[in-house]
Amino acid sequence: MSSFDIEPLHDDHVDEVIAVINAAFGFDRSDDWYRWKHREGPWGPSRGVIARDRRGIVGARLLLPWRFTGPAGALEAHRAVEAATAPRAQGQGIFSLVNRHLMEATSSRGTGLIFSTPNERSRGGYLKLGWSWLTPVPHVWRPVLPRRQRGDRPLEGIDATAWYRPAPPPDRVATAWSPASIAWRLDPRSGHRYRVLASSDGAAGLAYRRLDRRRFEALLPIVAWGDRRRRGGLLHEAARRERAGLVLDTDEPGGARISRTAGKRHGESLLAVWPTPSLSPDDWPVTDVRNWHVSFADLENVL
Repeated sequence: MSSFDIEPLHDDHVDEVIAVINAAFGFDRSDDWYRWKHREGPWGPSRGVIARDRRGIVGARLLLPWRFTGPAGALEAHRAVEAATAPRAQGQGIFSLVNRHLMEATSSRGTGLIFSTPNERSRGGYLKLGWSWLTPVPHVWRPVLPRRQRGDRPLEGIDATAWYRPAPPPDRVATAWSPASIAWRLDPRSGHRYRVLASSDGAAGLAYRRLDRRRFEALLPIVAWGDRRRRGGLLHEAARRERAGLVLDTDEPGGARISRTAGKRHGESLLAVWPTPSLSPDDWPVTDVRNWHVSFADLENVL
């Protein structure tokens, strides 16, 4: 196995890190994307480490600050993202090296939790590092009737997030979304164009994007707020505007279900978590997906 130097991530590494990310995953990430995700995050800038050999940077791992709410109050956490290894160095243990370094640093800082939404290929690496791999959160296609909203004229536009009203279930772990963090989450620099519909008083809202399928149009709701009836009306209105007949929704266990109609299973999202020794499992039972409440704002692969 080759030897690598592990160093804290600094601003002068960013160009090389973006190049490694693009090479590892076949992406075309830009400086604007990096600035949005890792410097302008609502809970602070990311930190991370790089792996270097004699020819330059060959690996990186970043931690995006995150905030949860749950039965025990608020929890400052980190989301593990951008686990990238240059093609010439893959299979040489860089994933484990950079993750162990960040786990040790996080534990010494007293931060309670690191979590990730990895792919199936990463399962072995996470389990070897002592992470918990949760039961997958199901995705379900549900039919939606395109119908004009009655009794209200919805507001449209990204500024509608100013009325976002968080209402996480008090007995489950959920991201502490706010108007500012939702606006960050829906920024077009993420790589997608989202649309927001809100009731005229802002008490209900829906952020979504359109999924272009070969045989039909569909909606991907990112986050919704307000009482079930009013946000359901906004979902029907969005389907009418987009000429869509299906919505891709999350389901139990762990999903923040938006539609109440029956549907057909279509894929799943994976969650891996690593609670530091300082995190009480009684206050934060994060290793059981039934104690979570996540939407596509948490699960969509832009993060």
